[in-house]
Amino acid sequence: MFIKNYNSKPVSETLNFIELMKSKLKRRYVPHKLKMKLQQEVGSECPFCHCYEVSIFEVHHIDENSENSSFNNLILICPNCHQKITDKEIPKHDVIDLKLKLMFGNLNKVELANTNVDSTNCNWVPRGKDNCF
Repeated sequence: MFIKNYNSKPVSETLNFIELMKSKLKRRYVPHKLKMKLQQEVGSECPFCHCYEVSIFEVHHIDENSENSSFNNLILICPNCHQKITDKEIPKHDVIDLKLKLMFGNLNKVELANTNVDSTNCNWVPRGKDNCF
């Protein structure tokens, strides 16, 4: 007796699809409060392309471990940039560098203080226009 194969895809593709679906089911839910904090961190725009469509933004797991939903491992981005990261068009080190800049600011900036020493009070005094020497 002949059994018709209704599945036109090879078995290997079907198994890969099943594994993909299992991995998506394992993903931990990212709480709304954490998403809001991530949105605040990026200033309601994709930090890569500066898209403002916040309603479509996705949460990217920087270490690609969907079970690690700590704030330091997450970045909120648009779907286009998320796909570019997945396809490695945006390198992982760029994502990590950007997350660090978002978390800690641009550490390359150095701000010098312009001060005088107040020997009477043993204190630093800001040097302004009126007390320059």
